[in-house]
Amino acid sequence: MKIEATLRYPADCHRVSEVTLDPEFQDAKCIATGALSHEVDINTDGEHAIIKTVRRMPTSDLPDFVRSLVKDGITVVETDEWGPPETDGSRDATVDVRFAGAPIEMRGTLTLRPEGTDGENAVARLQANLKANIPLIGGRIEKACAQAVLAAIKVEERTAGEWLTAQ
Repeated sequence: MKIEATLRYPADCHRVSEVTLDPEFQDAKCIATGALSHEVDINTDGEHAIIKTVRRMPTSDLPDFVRSLVKDGITVVETDEWGPPETDGSRDATVDVRFAGAPIEMRGTLTLRPEGTDGENAVARLQANLKANIPLIGGRIEKACAQAVLAAIKVEERTAGEWLTAQ
């Protein structure tokens, strides 16, 4: 199942990248998305960066047939590997999301680009494929997971906006 989302930020690409690579922001993002617990690991090598978050998420908002598969919550492991920024702050990342203990994964790309006449704002676009390798009900699980992923993305966008305007 294709997942596409656009996130808009009230800051330029350089500032958005700076915030994205801040461990305190990543903590705030995990908490805002309702994580029961989380870990954040950020590694930079020159202008490349890898952000890995491990979140233990509740399943209360998932349909009953999905909750029955992951009764005590689900661990979501997200790895975003960012390439170097361009002079305008544009960056590209590969995104890999795994749902531990379940044959579900999401892989795709995230692009960060300037927006507005002077590039004073930034926009990120996610294009990914979500796949649940479960016979018979995989499509239903993909739809349920897609809704949860898109809801989390909106929370992350709002959290980033608050973070960017407060700092």
